[in-house]
Amino acid sequence: MLIERLFENLDVQVEPFAVCVLSTGWRLKLPAPDSVTLHFVLRGECRLITDSKTPMPMGPHTLAVVPAGVPHSLECGDTVEHEAMPSGGETSPCSLAQFSARNDETAFRAACGRIQVTLGGSLGLFDLMKSAFVLDFDDDPRVTKIFAELIDEERNTSPGSKLMIRALMNQCLVAIFRRLDEVHDGQIPWLSAVQDERLAPAMDLVLSDPGQPHSLDSLSEASGMSRSSFAERFAASTGRTPMDFVRETRIRAAGKLLATTDLSVDGVADRVGFASRSHFSRSFRDYFQKTPSEFRAG
Repeated sequence: MLIERLFENLDVQVEPFAVCVLSTGWRLKLPAPDSVTLHFVLRGECRLITDSKTPMPMGPHTLAVVPAGVPHSLECGDTVEHEAMPSGGETSPCSLAQFSARNDETAFRAACGRIQVTLGGSLGLFDLMKSAFVLDFDDDPRVTKIFAELIDEERNTSPGSKLMIRALMNQCLVAIFRRLDEVHDGQIPWLSAVQDERLAPAMDLVLSDPGQPHSLDSLSEASGMSRSSFAERFAASTGRTPMDFVRETRIRAAGKLLATTDLSVDGVADRVGFASRSHFSRSFRDYFQKTPSEFRAG
């Protein structure tokens, strides 16, 4: 299934989680992030305010997903009388970084973190997301467990913690995609592309075997569309041209082969579909800022 191959090709980078705490009557202003921000409510209620100015209520076990570049605030209580911004110097009782807007009494607590998720290369899964959204996981205790384990890994860093955190975040992404699929709101355009019966076969061909001689002709034929219609529909759904998707999927596949096999650079280039080593090396260096040999050497 394409959705399974999608997850096999995801590259997930997770920044350290923090705890956001608020008292009633306080607002915590957060700057525009350079990656997607997650806020999972552990206790209490608040409102998420973005540049759209439309408050989004959040209660226990709800998850807010905020696009990169969108400044936002968390507000607690019917009336806001005080405001704060992250100082970066506080720690929570569990030794995590803490962002707080409060007096002596905490009414709201959330686990907050930033992630970058790419598919088949530099194609950001959340790149085309236009606005923040909130999902309710009150009926799914597994998601609460995921965030509890994320906090525990951040608090008790040990060998393998980074790998465990990425694995937990993959589980979180699966839960997000499943819930979005249930509500059918089209918040993540890539999800719509994967579910598009015309685009899905072409994407599946590339992800399942990037080394094949894919072309705009072959991919549009797999979609049952004309070249121009397919290219337009693909770009509208993903923000990339079909051949950008092919090239970047090949480069990511090459990076995995260099890191996990003893294939020669020429062998890797051939395996992922590059006709010449020079073209492969240039494309690889442009993407990773390293030559294939430098990448393999670490």
